[in-house]
Amino acid sequence: MIITDTVGFIRDLPEDLMEAFAATLEELNDADLLLHVVDAGSPRMEDQIETVEGILRRLDLDRIPVVRVLNKIDLLDPSQTVDLSKP
Repeated sequence: MIITDTVGFIRDLPEDLMEAFAATLEELNDADLLLHVVDAGSPRMEDQIETVEGILRRLDLDRIPVVRVLNKIDLLDPSQTVDLSKP
C-alpha cells in the first residue's frame, strides 16, 4: 500500500510546479486502485473533486479505477448525505 496526498485544493498550477507535483505522484502509475478522500463538509467540495480529477487526467492516471471516500460526512445534515449517496 502506498499513501500519497494530492492536495486537492491546488488549482491552475504553473507548468513548472505541475512538473514537480507530477514527480511526487509518479509511484501512482503502478497502483491498481486509487482512493480519493474528499472533505464532504467543504463548501468547495465539487471544485476540489474536479481539481483532483483534472490532475489525474493530466498525469494519465485516470485509467486507474477510483473509489471516492467521503470524509467528515458526520458533520452534514442527513438530507445532504442522501444527496451525496446518489450516483
